[in-house]
Amino acid sequence: MIFQLREIPLDSLNSISFRAFYNNLERYNVITDIVLKNETQVQLFIHRANSLFQTLGQYDQNNNFLTISVVSVFCKENSEGDELAFPIFDFLGFTVQSSTGNQEKKYGVMLSTYFHDLDRDMIAGAQVWNSQLAQLFWRSLFDPTKLNEGKPPLNQYPIFVFPKTNIDVQNSATNHYMQDLDYRCIEIPDLEERLVRLFHHSSACYSNNHSLLLPFIALGQTCLEITRPDIYPSSANLHPFKREMLDLLKEKQKKQFTGWLERHSSAIDIKKKYLKMIAKYILEQSLLVQAAAQKLGYIYDDFDEGNGYLIRITNGDKWVFLSSGLVCSYPINSATSVGLASDKSHTTRILTSLGYPCIPGSHFFVTNDHINLRSPGHEYIDAFVYADKIGYPVFCKPNSGSKGDYAERVNSKKAFEQYIDRVKTKYETIIVQNVISGVEYRVFCFDNNVLFSYQKAPDFIVGDGNLSIKEHIDAYNNTLIGSGISLISANALKDSLHNKGMKLSSVLATGEKLKIQYRANVSTGGVINEFTTTPRKELMDLALKCATALNLRICGVDIMDVSNDCNLSDLVVVEVNGNPSLASLLKTQHINIAVEIWVKLLKEML
Repeated sequence: MIFQLREIPLDSLNSISFRAFYNNLERYNVITDIVLKNETQVQLFIHRANSLFQTLGQYDQNNNFLTISVVSVFCKENSEGDELAFPIFDFLGFTVQSSTGNQEKKYGVMLSTYFHDLDRDMIAGAQVWNSQLAQLFWRSLFDPTKLNEGKPPLNQYPIFVFPKTNIDVQNSATNHYMQDLDYRCIEIPDLEERLVRLFHHSSACYSNNHSLLLPFIALGQTCLEITRPDIYPSSANLHPFKREMLDLLKEKQKKQFTGWLERHSSAIDIKKKYLKMIAKYILEQSLLVQAAAQKLGYIYDDFDEGNGYLIRITNGDKWVFLSSGLVCSYPINSATSVGLASDKSHTTRILTSLGYPCIPGSHFFVTNDHINLRSPGHEYIDAFVYADKIGYPVFCKPNSGSKGDYAERVNSKKAFEQYIDRVKTKYETIIVQNVISGVEYRVFCFDNNVLFSYQKAPDFIVGDGNLSIKEHIDAYNNTLIGSGISLISANALKDSLHNKGMKLSSVLATGEKLKIQYRANVSTGGVINEFTTTPRKELMDLALKCATALNLRICGVDIMDVSNDCNLSDLVVVEVNGNPSLASLLKTQHINIAVEIWVKLLKEML
């Protein structure tokens, strides 16, 4: 699937050019309304937007004005012609023209998406919460993936404009929908009389310079004067929105869209695998804290330019700073306990000393940075001796890594040499273990209780009859770039592919599945199965013992069931995470559990 960006000046639109622009497909938005009325309404719209723009701020002194265009994002398969491309998103673009000849081009006000009206609908007979589908397409607009020819269709985030109402906007459906797209509401204290709500992407910086928002407000309010004349009376002779006509277009549009989704379902399923489905842990964690603070009536402040790495929660005269990333998100865990859990070798030795079953293995240093500060026996050369002793394949991972970074199965001595060459650029110490097979579980512990558990399984690629295995791997790796997580080494897979009678150039049949990695972390696209808030006693008992051993009040314990019958009769501890992500709760639609965890934490701290 690839995306195309098309743009047409608003003042050149009429009913004929409009339909040609959209490949004769129906569109449901305010621009459709004014274009289908007459060309005079188009000119009145442009005049009204500029009038508002010039009276909102300092621009009227510089004779600045807006040239406006309709911008749409189309989607199609690589093999399809441009005439079969389907419009997915529409918004207004604008260029600020000045008397000095300077131009500043921006993507502007979002007009419509197909997804907002499908959120509570059924597609192809299956229940789908389509904010996930919207996220899938929306985020792909800004990802330079190979499936989009290595370029993002958009290099700026549009702003969404909604009418301001008397309802609790923090808990409104619109607000939650926008949060799903990583958008948040912009507070504009000096423009409160403007009855609009602006939503900008969390990575965009508009809050410190409100003059940048004036064109967006002008365009947004002009749209709202047509769609909501009950709230926004216009003096520009703009005719009200013809809702009856557009309701009919809306139904036609929905049928066209659902039909398009069905016809392209296999391609969309493939693309789902390669979009950035890695949970935005930092942002999600801060949003969960924010939701909990709002529920308690506490004040939430972001001290990291909206990124969520450093936040403060205030209750009266009490406050607490929270952080993420290299800092543990949970202040109730001691630094010593989190540090011990972060060292996989230390964790294994502690648990083994208490008689708890762990995967056999040993640690080895792959750099000489601190060679004078340690005893012999765990150096680079010793790792090869150990691997020969336990026999290949071996499983390797960094001693202090997370999110499955460089967690790989190594099949031979040559592959081990290549692995060490890659991993030593980032880590000093690795763990080498026996390869074991079984069913892996994540068990989440909180104060001597287990809140939930689920099965973890590695992600896989699904053939489409066109892409080679190497192309699938490249596409998946593109989604990991910039995430801090190691890429899959295609060369390291050659041995396992050879054993299956395959090569990197092999093309999987449509629907054929192939496991290309052994890490099952949610952050790398791992599959979640059998989520439950009432785990089996065998899992709970072992997980709580591990939490107690490391003195962790909150932790995630990864446990492997290696019994022949998968009946939990033979369990081993994989590792313990003293700073566990809550992404699994969001992925499984259990956000209420995640928020309640933070409600309990904040109440205790404040």
